Amino acid sequence: MPCASWQRSRKGKAGTDADTQIRCNQIWAISLPFTMLDEEKERQVVDTVFEKLYTPYGLRTLSPEDPQFCPFYGGEVLKRDLAYHQGTVWAYPLGAYYLAFLKVHGGNAEEREIYDGEDPVSSKGCFAQAWSVGELLRVYERLEKPDPEGAHGTGNGADCSRERKTGQR
Repeated sequence: MPCASWQRSRKGKAGTDADTQIRCNQIWAISLPFTMLDEEKERQVVDTVFEKLYTPYGLRTLSPEDPQFCPFYGGEVLKRDLAYHQGTVWAYPLGAYYLAFLKVHGGNAEEREIYDGEDPVSSKGCFAQAWSVGELLRVYERLEKPDPEGAHGTGNGADCSRERKTGQR
């Protein structure tokens, strides 16, 4: 989906590369209870962020299609500083993304069945697969309702940290 002018990053002077960059900042505007955009533009923002920036770990700070995209964060301080906002994945915008997604797509629990292995962005198969939704709800329930009896096999209630640290139950 091409980037509309209202979706582009606006930092610095007009007429620069920033005019065409797709960044995660736009998701904050949609996640708020008020907005300056109509419903269709909100949906376009969320869909563009999903298509260009979303990863299971967070949102990229810049689209991989951008010529200034830095795929790796590492090396000397200057290299790390240059990569920091040029494509690294940040976890904290996921909350805003999920709130924006629910706002424009409704609060229905819906999870797709399958995705391509090479580039898991476009969903395939069933559009609302029951077992996919069920597994997410199972994790959510476990987070909301700890298991003090150890009924799920951890042997030490809801705290699985001992198992993770020692490999023992």
